[in-house]
Amino acid sequence: MNAFGVIGWMMHKFFGGVLCKLLIAIFVCSSMLLSAARAQTTETRVALDRWGLSYEDWQKLDGGALIAKAMRNNRFSRIIHAARDDDAVAMVLVGLAYNEGFGISKDHVKAISWFRRSAQGGNARAMHSLARAYQNGRGVPISPFDATTWYKSAAEAGNEDSMFWSGLNYWAGLGVVANEVEAAKWFRISAEHGNALGMLYLGDFYELGIGVEKNENEAVRWFLAAAEARNAGAMYRLGKMSDEGRGVAKNEAEAASWYLRAALGGSSDGMVAYGLMLATGRGVEKNDLEAENWLRKAVAYNSGPSAEEAVSKLRDLYGVYCRPLPPTVLITAIVGRPELNYDCSR
Repeated sequence: MNAFGVIGWMMHKFFGGVLCKLLIAIFVCSSMLLSAARAQTTETRVALDRWGLSYEDWQKLDGGALIAKAMRNNRFSRIIHAARDDDAVAMVLVGLAYNEGFGISKDHVKAISWFRRSAQGGNARAMHSLARAYQNGRGVPISPFDATTWYKSAAEAGNEDSMFWSGLNYWAGLGVVANEVEAAKWFRISAEHGNALGMLYLGDFYELGIGVEKNENEAVRWFLAAAEARNAGAMYRLGKMSDEGRGVAKNEAEAASWYLRAALGGSSDGMVAYGLMLATGRGVEKNDLEAENWLRKAVAYNSGPSAEEAVSKLRDLYGVYCRPLPPTVLITAIVGRPELNYDCSR
């Protein structure tokens, strides 16, 4: 019996047939994705060198930043000439140039034609760009089904962002039947490939028991990984777990430290939480001036639930009444509800 046979027998012996099959399927899927990603990574790295781009640029930069960096050292005429000669990376760069209107007139339809041509050759970034286009209706009609299909193809070809979006689509039921277990699987795959949002959402799933068995220790582990990747939302969650003693020992000083890091990272939830720690003197020395300052920052930074909580606390703790400003018409049209901003001047 080979190694896989021994592992399969042991899993069947100790966990039962159904769980055994599920775990083996996840293992095989992850292994296949890793192999595909490695193969395309090597090929893509060579192609990227030609344009002065790193593989990290290719995975992490948004379209505008990527084409901007490529065109610092390359004329657009050179890039489009390479694209016409079937350079898959150049095809994506030309598509991004048309999408962003960078060095050429903006034309989403032409962008789609270049993305599609590169995607048909198996380029993961091109597939991801097509998925985004179908999601946002840029150059093609909005189609959740087509967006999800291209996200999954891009994920299977090694695109980290598409791995995360595949999880999000299965969770929200966009273009596919909602499936929390499948969502958790894709969040795990994206997290294991270093995607900070994948780590954050996988932590949330473990905290709440969505698609996986509830495990607060495992939630903390993934929040820590996301925090190390500078995700402010994960820092806030670590503060909350320390504050409530879930997954870690209760420690108000540690909670305050994580809330501060989250606040400095731009988390409005972190701003509110740290402001309240300062207001009550929990975990830090009481400081009403700084508390009010952080609550005001939360109001200015965010117009959602965090801002509403900060408005309430400013009124209750410091007698500061924040006046709602007229909603922005454009934002209201986009999100389908009034987006409130506040004036908290005394």
